[in-house]
Amino acid sequence: MTKIKTKTKMNITSRKQSDKNKIFNINLLNKFLFILIIIFSLSYIICTNDLSVKSFQIQEIKKQISYLDNENAGFEVKSMSLNSYNNLNQKVAELKMVAVGEIEYITGIGAVAVQK
Repeated sequence: MTKIKTKTKMNITSRKQSDKNKIFNINLLNKFLFILIIIFSLSYIICTNDLSVKSFQIQEIKKQISYLDNENAGFEVKSMSLNSYNNLNQKVAELKMVAVGEIEYITGIGAVAVQK
């Protein structure tokens, strides 16, 4: 009878040890999963924050582009008005230049060589 008791005690203790090993593995797995969840949560928050910051930067750049397009259009209109024919005629009149009449061209005598 003592043999049977010792065998059952050994079986019970070996089962407890195997259960501890299983619990240890499960606890280790749970800790690992918890750490992974924390890491992924932090990376998600960082990526979301970066995305929102870039969105605001894009909006600011779009505003600058719109402003510069409007300014460029104003400069184009001003350039066209300054280069218009009427504007140029007014400036020529202000300079009091004389209109060109008949043009006389000088004709050359032909080939001439110079001797030393």
